[in-house]
Amino acid sequence: MNPNLDYAQLLRGPGEQKGSHTGILDLKCMAKLTSGILVLREGRSAEWNKTLDDGLNAWVKQYTVWLTTSEPALKEKAAPNNHGSFYFNQLASLQVLVGDIEGAKTTINEYFNGIYQDQIAANGDQPFETARTRPYHYRAYNIAAMVVNAKIGAYVGIPDVWNKKTKSGAGIQQALDYAMSLPPTGEEGYAKELFPYVAAAASVYGDPDGKYAAFLRTRDSKYPGNSYFLIAPGLNDSGLLPGLSNTTGSSGPLNSGGFRVGLGSTSVAGGLVALTAVALASAL
Repeated sequence: MNPNLDYAQLLRGPGEQKGSHTGILDLKCMAKLTSGILVLREGRSAEWNKTLDDGLNAWVKQYTVWLTTSEPALKEKAAPNNHGSFYFNQLASLQVLVGDIEGAKTTINEYFNGIYQDQIAANGDQPFETARTRPYHYRAYNIAAMVVNAKIGAYVGIPDVWNKKTKSGAGIQQALDYAMSLPPTGEEGYAKELFPYVAAAASVYGDPDGKYAAFLRTRDSKYPGNSYFLIAPGLNDSGLLPGLSNTTGSSGPLNSGGFRVGLGSTSVAGGLVALTAVALASAL
C-alpha cells in the first residue's frame, strides 16, 4: 500500500477520479495496529523482526507526512464531527508507534483544545452527531473516538485528560451519560455500540451509584464475558461473572488486576490495550 489515501472512497466521473477526504476514516483502525505492534515489540515476538519493524516505521513516517500536509487530510482534520475526532486518534496513535511521544501529545492537545470544544453541549448532547440520520449510532461513534483520544492522551502523559471540558462545560462523561439516557429507537441494531465506552467510563470515573454496571446488566446479562470488561478494572460484574465459565479462573474476575503485561511501568490492561477502545466496539 502506498503511504497515502489519495484514492480512498474514490469519486468517479469525468474530471474526478480522486479520493474523498472522508476516506481517511477508513484507517481509523490504526489505534488497533499500534497497540498490537507495541505488544509484539514488548513481547519480543520472533515473528515480529527488525526488518518488519523498520519497514513499518518507514511507511508510517511517510504516511504521517501525507496525513499532516495533504489537502484531503487537512479537510478531514477540520471536520467538526466524528471524522475529525478519528483523524486525531489515527495520527496520534501512529506517532506513538514510531516513538514520537511529544508529537502525540501535541496532536491530542490540539484535538481537546480545538474541534472537541464544540462537540458536546451543556446537557451532554453531541449536536453534530444528533443531526445525522442515525443519531444513536453516531453519538456512540464519536464517543468511541473521544475515548480513544483520552486513552492515548493518558498513555503519553497528558494530565487529567479524561476530564477535559468543552466550552459548554461538559465533557466525555456527560456525553456518555446523555447517550445512555436515550433509547435506540429505530436503531436497535446499534444498541450495543455504547457498551465498551460505558465500561471505560466506569473504570475511569468510578461507578459509586452502580449506574454503569446496571446499564450493562439490563442490556447484556453476559457483559462480564466481553473483552471490554477485561480492560475496565473496577467495573462491577453485577454478580454475573461466576456464571460465565469461560471468563473465570483461579485468579478471580478478569478485570481484578491479575492480567498484566508490562511495558516499563505501563501494563497492557492499563495502557497498551487501552489504546484500542475502538477495536473492542462491534460498530468499528
